[in-house]
Amino acid sequence: MLWAEFYAAPTAGSRGLLFLRLADAHSLRLIASEVAYTELASAAAPAGAFQFSLRDERSFLPRLSEGGDILLGFDRASDPLGSALLAHLSVTRSKVGIAAAPYVVIVAGGGPAGSEGVRAKWRAVAVPATAPAGTLSFQVSSLPTGGDAVEVGQLSLKVVLPAAAK
Repeated sequence: MLWAEFYAAPTAGSRGLLFLRLADAHSLRLIASEVAYTELASAAAPAGAFQFSLRDERSFLPRLSEGGDILLGFDRASDPLGSALLAHLSVTRSKVGIAAAPYVVIVAGGGPAGSEGVRAKWRAVAVPATAPAGTLSFQVSSLPTGGDAVEVGQLSLKVVLPAAAK
């Protein structure tokens, strides 16, 4: 299954992040993710670029990926853009499994998505804007099934616009 998601960037205008996702139809796992900075209704590439990073203070993602086959989901309270960035990082950098069933329900319709096999859920909560313009920050935690939340660190997204011509 293949689908696209668009999230507005923290800048003025119609610029945003376009995610292209690929999921295995049998296992309902996200298996690939690509992201691009783009502008709606424009044939030209937008000026500027984006950067994002997870300050994983406890080496949480590497420990998860070394722990064998694990499937993660997202908490309902998680910010949609923060969740999209975490899903991308999980699939592309750590090879941690992400449940695709909730995405399939959103795109194709149907009842509530099941959470079979999900051992923990990500939660990304937007941090109040104290950073410079064009920057978003999220406090990230993991919620193991039947356990207490584990604070992971801070996820930051920065949109860098080109310098104005002199």
